[in-house]
Amino acid sequence: YAADSLPAFERYYMGGPKSLRGYTIKNIGPKDSSGNPLGGNQSLLLNLELQYPFTKGLRGFAFYDRGQLYGRGDDTSTTSTTWDLAKMRDSIGAGVRFLSPFGPVGMAYGVKLDKATGEKDGEFHFSAGNSF
Repeated sequence: YAADSLPAFERYYMGGPKSLRGYTIKNIGPKDSSGNPLGGNQSLLLNLELQYPFTKGLRGFAFYDRGQLYGRGDDTSTTSTTWDLAKMRDSIGAGVRFLSPFGPVGMAYGVKLDKATGEKDGEFHFSAGNSF
């Protein structure tokens, strides 16, 4: 690839049920002038979960997520990849997960701990499959 861009399908995106819960899908990180996500060249993500088995196959959980994207997806220059830990986004929440024969199916609600102006307090998410 050219030294100054990455194709969109090779960029990192964050937000949603499999990365940073409490945020809209792909809503974390750099955006263009219209507010569309550009993705990032680097990502930093922490997911902590405390699970409690209600019954065989049904678990409740509480979580803390922290993450951010760095480096604009359309610019791979060294000036665009500076990590700033102060810009990390945080959320907490809870949910339930059913361990089906086809894989886990769950729902959770995440609350933003650092809500920006104009953002909702949190997001409700459905998920199917493992996160990683």
